[in-house]
Amino acid sequence: MTPLEQVKQIYEQSKMYSAEEGKKIAEILLEGRVLDDLNAEELEWLTRGYNWSRESEKGFYAIAVQVEKFPNQVNREFLDGIFRSYAWELADSIYLNRKCLYVIHVVEYGLEWDRIFALELIKLYEKFPQYMYGADFLITKAGIYLDVAIPDGQCPYRIWEGFPLGKWDEWDLSGMLVDRDFLDCAAQCLEQAIQIDPNIRWTFSENGELWDFCFAPIFVFPEYRHLAQFRYTDEGQLEQNL
Repeated sequence: MTPLEQVKQIYEQSKMYSAEEGKKIAEILLEGRVLDDLNAEELEWLTRGYNWSRESEKGFYAIAVQVEKFPNQVNREFLDGIFRSYAWELADSIYLNRKCLYVIHVVEYGLEWDRIFALELIKLYEKFPQYMYGADFLITKAGIYLDVAIPDGQCPYRIWEGFPLGKWDEWDLSGMLVDRDFLDCAAQCLEQAIQIDPNIRWTFSENGELWDFCFAPIFVFPEYRHLAQFRYTDEGQLEQNL
C-alpha cells in the first residue's frame, strides 16, 4: 500500500483518533520525506495526524505548506478547524502559562480566555494573506469578535424567537452582551468590509447565510444600523439598506 493508503486505513479503523495513531500517521507520511515532498492530500492528512497527537504547531506548519503550494486544493472548513484547534492551545498556554495537552472546551475560564483565544485566532488567519484577505477576512474577524462579545450560551438572538430582524428598537441585549469593546471591533470590521465591497451584504446572503441574522446584535445600536442589510421605514415597510 502507498503511504496515503496506509494512513486512510488507520483512519477507517480508528475508534479513538488517539495521539499514538496521530504519531503513526506522521511517521508513515514523512518516512524518507520532508513536507515539501508531500502532495496536497498528504499534507492534509499529516495535519490531521498532528491534530490527533496534540502537536498543533507542527500541524499549522503542514497546512501552511499546503496553502502555499496548493492554494486551490485547500479545504476551507478543515483549515478553519485547524486554526481553531491551534488557537485553543495557544490561548491555554497563555492563560494558564503551560502547554495544553488536550483540546478541551474551557468556557469556564471566562471572558479573559475568550478574548485571548479570539486574538490568537485572528493572528493565525493573518499569517495567510494569500488565502484570507479583503472583505472576506474582515467578515471572518467580525464573527470572531462577536462570538466573544456575546457567547453562544447567551445568544437567544440566534434562534429568532422574540427578536424580530430589522426591528432593532425592540431588542434587549441586557444580560447577553459581555464585551462592548469586542462588539465595536466587529462593527468596525463590517464597516471596512462594506467600504471594500459595497455588495458584500448581498453576496454574503446569496452564499447561504443571512447577514442581518449573523450580525444582528451589532445593529441593535443606532450608530451601526446603517450596516444592516434591511431596515424598517417609518411607515413600517421593510426595505434594503443601500
